[in-house]
Amino acid sequence: MTSKNLFFNLMKEDFKRRLWVFTVSCLTFLLSLVLVTAINISLNINRQYGMMFDDSNHVDPIAMRNTQIVVDFSKIVSDQNIFLGTFFLILALVVGISGFRYVQKKKSVDFFHSIPVKREKLFLVTVVNSLLMVAVPYLASAFIAAVLVLINTGEFSVFLTVIYSFAYYIPLFAFAYMTVVLGTLLTGNVVLAVLGSGILTFYIPVGVSVIMWYMTEFFKTAYIDEEYIMQALGNSSSFLLIYPISDISDYTRMFIGLAGALVFGVISLYVYKFRASESAGKSMSFKVTKAPIKMLVVILLSVLVAMMFYMSMDKSIGWAIFGIIISSLISHCAFEAIYNSDFKKLFDNLGHLLICVVISVLFFLTFRFDWTGYDRYVPSESSLESGAVYSVVLEENWNSYARTLKERDNYAYYYESNDLRARILKRMNIKNKELLLKLSKRLTEKIKSGEYEYDYYYDRAIIISYKLKGGGRKLRKYNVGWKDVEDILSEIYADADYKKGTYPILETEASDIVSFDYNSAYIPSISNFSNEETEGDKHVKITDNKLGVELVEAYKSELLELTTEDRKKEYPIAAIRFNNRESEEVLKEYVKVAKKRKDSSGYNIPNVYEEIGYYPIYPKFKKTIEILKKMGVYEELGFDSKDIEAVNIYLHDTYYEVGRVSFNKPKQVDELVGLVINAELPYSNIEYLNNNEERLFGVGFVPYNSIELNKNLYIKKSVLPDFAKERLKENE
Repeated sequence: MTSKNLFFNLMKEDFKRRLWVFTVSCLTFLLSLVLVTAINISLNINRQYGMMFDDSNHVDPIAMRNTQIVVDFSKIVSDQNIFLGTFFLILALVVGISGFRYVQKKKSVDFFHSIPVKREKLFLVTVVNSLLMVAVPYLASAFIAAVLVLINTGEFSVFLTVIYSFAYYIPLFAFAYMTVVLGTLLTGNVVLAVLGSGILTFYIPVGVSVIMWYMTEFFKTAYIDEEYIMQALGNSSSFLLIYPISDISDYTRMFIGLAGALVFGVISLYVYKFRASESAGKSMSFKVTKAPIKMLVVILLSVLVAMMFYMSMDKSIGWAIFGIIISSLISHCAFEAIYNSDFKKLFDNLGHLLICVVISVLFFLTFRFDWTGYDRYVPSESSLESGAVYSVVLEENWNSYARTLKERDNYAYYYESNDLRARILKRMNIKNKELLLKLSKRLTEKIKSGEYEYDYYYDRAIIISYKLKGGGRKLRKYNVGWKDVEDILSEIYADADYKKGTYPILETEASDIVSFDYNSAYIPSISNFSNEETEGDKHVKITDNKLGVELVEAYKSELLELTTEDRKKEYPIAAIRFNNRESEEVLKEYVKVAKKRKDSSGYNIPNVYEEIGYYPIYPKFKKTIEILKKMGVYEELGFDSKDIEAVNIYLHDTYYEVGRVSFNKPKQVDELVGLVINAELPYSNIEYLNNNEERLFGVGFVPYNSIELNKNLYIKKSVLPDFAKERLKENE
């Protein structure tokens, strides 16, 4: 009982000592939560009055106002409010340093440590009090703000939002707070406490960023998995963790925050327990930590400055080494001056300086000359489990299939991770190791020899993910042109594992599909060419389950049989998107809301994200086409030439138009119109055709008594009639 009373008495005294901190915390959250919520409610009420006098509005203004107030409040107390996260970080710094400020003052530390209380209890009192000084004002302010929302909307769910927000932010704040505590206990004054906390918070993110910079600059095959890197950066720092820069769930973020707080808390406890009272006022609490911290920071700064000199001085190695020497000298001297509080000792421990310079130079040269053999890497067959290949030329619609249809706030949207390529590379598992190694060796040889084509205007690089036995993975990006490896990539495209990793429909159960969207870009006459909603757009619910399964299975079979040669010879005549039950419900809800709001995005399902999730239908897909005809869906693609006065074919240099040739004889117009590719489909194959021997010319139609129409129309050079080839040759 006495022990418990002592604990609470110590908490009371600590609270009195730091009452100003509690006051700052209360004011911070009252202003950032209560005041902001009140202002937001007032603004929404004003908007409601304006809507009541708008005859064109068909939505209940009060219902819309209430919904908007609740949505806005959710954003105010969520991670979408970056200011709230920033306030938590500032409070972590203030509360952390103020709580253990006494250990940095000789008189104060002697007084506290003379109290007949174990250091563990003193530490626990300060930590618990500090957490409460932030957690209680936040929870109270959030509840007051929620009450304001409840009074104006009658929505009780906002209190659940407050509880979730509290459970989200407090572990992240605790992690940031314990980082500051450790930085404070390792140092002897406020300035160094701030610097120490900064080093603990930012060293790993900055270090990872520098390594990424070196890799992308010096390694020709470097590929940075952005999703993985962003997660690594976000999870390694309490500062970055509180901002949603990495694509991880809130629960994972909360767990990492709690785990980080516990780990840093245990370390801080031991540091506090063994910290000598005599270290108060000194630069560092433990002499043994001086050299490692100094050398780690000096080396990081030196390799960073080296790269700056290298890039700014025409990639000169000499200037880079000069930058290392200068940076090491200045930063090392600065540390010595801080450690010793004496400028006369700037050049103490020159051995440490020499070690820092040598390590920094070796680090720079290792990357500059690729001493590790990074660009020469080819896995052994025995170490390789499977792999994944990404190429925008093989499938330019790859990002369409890496997304998942979701619903949020009555809006349909396609979820995107930080790097959609990462999802493709994780999903794909090509088990033909011989084929993967064949491609890898060819690409590595081309990179080594320097004899390869690469179009720097487009990102047409080939990315390979080597999935190794034991769970490891290595990524490489080869900026090698299509023609250098066309034969092998054609084999890759024919591989069933590649297609299953690229096209999710191949891994989907046919019985799970409840509807599909069909787009043939059908244009009944040239006069309708500019119409956004063509008659080719259809949303079809599958009522005959047997026929629906036949359609999906037929399509999957024909897509698996599709080859690169087929894609050269033919262009898709239609596109199809398959919807499971979840996607169907999201699309229906979106259309319902669009009608109520009179959104310009369209009122029917085919217009919802019309370029996302569509698969091609080629002329050779006979089974698929036959089933679509049975369903009454299929329409022939084509143009009616009777309304066209002339056809223009455009001439281009590498990227820009340099002229055009016009054909206006009726027979020539009729023949050219029949050869035109209409790329208005939501599925595009233009990039693939552009990267082969096949050259494409842009085409424009000139209707009678109208302006030219040239929207996504192309014609292949190989199919041009002789009269067109001769005219084009004359004008090139």
